[in-house]
Amino acid sequence: MKNRLVLLILIFLANTCAAQIGREVTSLSDTGYTFPPDTTPNIYRILMEEYTGHLCGNGPAADSILYNSIVPRYGDTIITIGVHAGIFADTCPVGLACGGNPAGSFTEDFRTLDGDNWNTFFSITAYPEAMINRKDYPLGNQGKTTNVWNSQIANIIQNAPKVKIRVHAEYNPITRQLNTYSETNFLARLSGNYKLNVILTEDSIISWQVHNGAVIVYDSTYIHRDVMRGSLNGPFGEQVNVDTATLAGTLIQKNYSATLAQEWDVNYIRVVAFLYDDSTKEILNVARDNNFMFVTGIDEMVSINSIGIFPNPAGVSSILRLNTQLKEGEIIIYDLLGQERLKQELKGTEINIESLQRGIYIVCVRKADREYTQKLIIE
Repeated sequence: MKNRLVLLILIFLANTCAAQIGREVTSLSDTGYTFPPDTTPNIYRILMEEYTGHLCGNGPAADSILYNSIVPRYGDTIITIGVHAGIFADTCPVGLACGGNPAGSFTEDFRTLDGDNWNTFFSITAYPEAMINRKDYPLGNQGKTTNVWNSQIANIIQNAPKVKIRVHAEYNPITRQLNTYSETNFLARLSGNYKLNVILTEDSIISWQVHNGAVIVYDSTYIHRDVMRGSLNGPFGEQVNVDTATLAGTLIQKNYSATLAQEWDVNYIRVVAFLYDDSTKEILNVARDNNFMFVTGIDEMVSINSIGIFPNPAGVSSILRLNTQLKEGEIIIYDLLGQERLKQELKGTEINIESLQRGIYIVCVRKADREYTQKLIIE
C-alpha cells in the first residue's frame, strides 16, 4: 500500500493500491463541449516517456535529471509520463527483481495494461530509459539513456509545431466520472494517418523505491512523479483524420469519459493528450490539463485544484501563490505528524514559507464553511 498523507485532524487522502481504468471508459459525443476562441501561442511541446519501476535502483537518479534539471529548464514545453513496466516494476515478494527488500514492501502495482503494451511494442529493455516524442522509431534507438536526454531535447525543442492540441476535463466527485475533451488543430497541411492518445497520470504518489549507491536504500517515502494510470482510448489511441491529406485549419474534437478508481487521488490526476504519425509513431505535439473542472451537477463549476499552489514542489524560502477564488480567510500548514507549522490570515494570494524546512506538508485554507486542502512539497 502506498502511504497517503494522513493527518489526525484533517484528512482527505486515503491508503490505496493500483487499479486499471479498463472497461469503465466510454466515448462521449464529440460535440459535448465548446472550446473558447484560442488566443494562446502555438508551441511545440515534447513528451518524455520515462520507463522505470520501483525496483529500478537507477530510477531516482534519472528522476533527478528529469525533474530537477530538464523540467525547470524548459518549463511546460516538457510533459512527462512515468511508465512503470518490465521486471523492475514487478510487485514483491514474487517479482524477479525482488531480493533483500523489507518484508511487506513493494506490493503496490503501478503497471498498466497500456503501459505494458508500449513497453513491448517499443522494445524497451533497459531501465530507466525515455522516449522523447518517440523519435527514431523504428530505427531501434527510440529508448534514450539519461546521458543523451538533454542533447536530444535541444535538437528538437525549436521545431515549429504542425498541430496544436487543447485539453479540457470535467470531474464529478459524486460519481467519480471524468469527462475529457480534446481539440486538435492542424496548423499545416499533413499527409498520412494521425492518431490521438489520451492518457491519465497521477502525480506525487508516495511509495517504496530502491536507490542504488554504495549502499542500496529501500525508501518507503519516495515521491513517484506523473505515474501513468492508463489510456482513455486504448494503448495506441484513435485515428482522428478522415482523409490522408488533412488541410491546415482542420479542427478535430475527440471526447472520452472514464470512472476513476476509488484509490486514485483526484487532486493529482492529469490528462495528457498527444497526436502522433501512425507510420513513424513520432509525436507531433502534446498537451496536458493540470487543472480540470470540478462539476457537482447542481449549479456550480469550480477548479478541482481550488487552492492550486504554485510552485509545487516549492523551494526553501519560496513565496507560494494560490490560484483560488478565496482572497481572504485563514491558512494553516501542517506537517505529516499533524503539527501546525504555519498559521496566518490569508490576504491576497501570496504566502511566505521561508520558515518551513524541506519536507511534505498539508495546506489548509478556510473561510466560513468552505475549506480546501492540498499537499505541498518543499525541496
